Amino acid sequence: TAYEIKECDWSSDVCSSDLIPGGQFSNGVTVHPDGSRVYISNGKDASVSVIDTANNRIVATIEVGKRPWNMAITPDGAYAYVANASDDTISQYAVGSNGALTTLSKATVSVSGYGSKPQGLAMAPGGGYLYVTLAGSAKVLSYAINPSTGALSYSSSQSTGTTPRAIALSSDGTHAYVANAGSATVSQYLVSGGSLTPMATRTVATGTTPSGIAITPDNARLYVSNAGDGTLSQFSVGSGGALSALSPATVSTGG
Repeated sequence: TAYEIKECDWSSDVCSSDLIPGGQFSNGVTVHPDGSRVYISNGKDASVSVIDTANNRIVATIEVGKRPWNMAITPDGAYAYVANASDDTISQYAVGSNGALTTLSKATVSVSGYGSKPQGLAMAPGGGYLYVTLAGSAKVLSYAINPSTGALSYSSSQSTGTTPRAIALSSDGTHAYVANAGSATVSQYLVSGGSLTPMATRTVATGTTPSGIAITPDNARLYVSNAGDGTLSQFSVGSGGALSALSPATVSTGG
């Protein structure tokens, strides 16, 4: 298996590509806050590949739990977390100055007391909380992050739609959105003190099997990739955080 790394100059729409050997069934791509490293979760290999963006080469491969799905890094780049879907755990790491990952004294946190199949991760913009979707239990969990040690501690839980696979937060941290692959919806929440409260309209419809979600930095638009029908759902974000489908509601991704 190989990764294709593309570097694009959007002012000229010119891209260059690199193919580098990598792991299998790559589920998630996470960029270090300073842009110096890219981390790729390899589902089949139970590993994370670390890529140096200066030369687009793998500089380390880290063993993690079974079926790593996604990864999140604190805004200051100090700590990183990996959702291991088949282990029902979250791996915890300190991040070195060169981007290297070192396990914390407690290497993993189990979610089995609350549900199963952690897949989606999202970091609060201020770095104080980590949000984890449990695809096997229709829940999203909130964990407080110890600022001195990086250790996670359970904070709260909220229900979602079926098979919540991905989560995104607004840039001010006041709203959260969960892509529910099994129910073809996005759940929308208000966020305060690390806790999620459903909005008056709890969900909005998407295409089939929504599996990825992203919000623009200005919090004006939200997009959902629908793996089941090869489309992208597009929404405007209201002043209160509520989503409204654009016209057209979906566009084809070509595959």
